[in-house]
Amino acid sequence: MAVCIIFQQPPQEDPNLMIAQAELQKAQAEQLNAQVKQSQAELDAQVKIEQAKIEQQKVDLERQRLNLDAQKFIKGQDDKFNVDAATIQQGQQKIDLQSQKQIHEMALKLTELEAKIGQDLSSQNKENMADFVFDPATGELNAAR
Repeated sequence: MAVCIIFQQPPQEDPNLMIAQAELQKAQAEQLNAQVKQSQAELDAQVKIEQAKIEQQKVDLERQRLNLDAQKFIKGQDDKFNVDAATIQQGQQKIDLQSQKQIHEMALKLTELEAKIGQDLSSQNKENMADFVFDPATGELNAAR
């Protein structure tokens, strides 16, 4: 008696199924890539917000230093006071203008990032800006106490 062994080849997968699986994997990879990009954009925005806070703190410290300098001149009643006070005031105005410019630039960058990532970051910006109070008497943006 002769034994006949037949080896069956495994069934070949349907080419359409293979293409669909490849496209699914491609779509999943693209979705993951988009999530990574969005996360990076969010982190970049947070870094920029923190940098703006640091810059504002530097401005506040410089303002305090200038205020102390002004107080020294007031106590001394020096003849030179008027010239020095004007110089300090100009320095203060320059710092205030720089601060306003930085705030506007940051708002523009945030808007660009929001458009890029399709997410509204203004609520985070409002929370950060809650640390500042606008003084209408002086026209300055001061740190909330």
